[in-house]
Amino acid sequence: MFANFANWIYEIMRRSLLLLQCYRTFSFGWLSFYKDAITMYKNKHINSEIHHVQYKGRTLYYRTNTTDIILIICILVKNVLYNIGFDKINPKGVYDLGANIGLFSFKFADKYPDVRFVAVEPEDDNYKMLELNLCQFPNVITAKNGIWWRNSNLEIIDRGSGSWAFQVVEKETGEIEGRSIDNLIESFDIPANIVKMDIEGSEMPIFQHINDSKWLKDNNLFICEVHESFNPGVDKLVRDIMHKYGFKECKQGESYVFIRNTRSYSLCYNRNRFVKFLKEFWN
Repeated sequence: MFANFANWIYEIMRRSLLLLQCYRTFSFGWLSFYKDAITMYKNKHINSEIHHVQYKGRTLYYRTNTTDIILIICILVKNVLYNIGFDKINPKGVYDLGANIGLFSFKFADKYPDVRFVAVEPEDDNYKMLELNLCQFPNVITAKNGIWWRNSNLEIIDRGSGSWAFQVVEKETGEIEGRSIDNLIESFDIPANIVKMDIEGSEMPIFQHINDSKWLKDNNLFICEVHESFNPGVDKLVRDIMHKYGFKECKQGESYVFIRNTRSYSLCYNRNRFVKFLKEFWN
């Protein structure tokens, strides 16, 4: 009987979320966007074009037939990372590392106009889209750099997984300027109260040299997608170090959310625990 009740609650939550996503999509007036999404999955054309939609009064640019569409669905439509504790942290500075086309900063910069954002992306075409999307926000600074554990020349590697999966490696003749997080903070004079990191495996060398870094001292919220398939052991490395620095964790989407403020953490943790509880009965 109790299992049936849990199943009933879970199904209501699932269907409500689906209805909410449909409502959000139609309220945005995004029919053309979904036409592009369907075309991409049917693979009717190869060439990519720049299209745009309106999101809360702002113009959002994306490339058809690319992973831009998947990212928009995840971050803006499905609303992944909706509960990451901005209000509890009260940040002055946010670093969006591996910003791609700028969706994370795009989502939060308008909501928090008094917070300064730094969006960093190394790849040329991604960076052009990032500039198109983020030039609308006076509180956002963009930087065309790779993120590394030290200042160094880097080279981009394209493994053929789409525009969201470019990697960088250290190379003396590399044309990409790699910068450490500490160097970015020193240059822009913006504290790293919140750091979002999705840098396709470069988190491994950064955390291997974390003792040489200062940015974690001012950080209260760290959002990181770790890439265990690229660097086996990086998941445990990142989590162990964050716990050592007094952070607690939860999972949202494919990202870990590490929070030093326990009240913010409890909101995320309790949600995850409730969902886990329902899934145990669901299965």
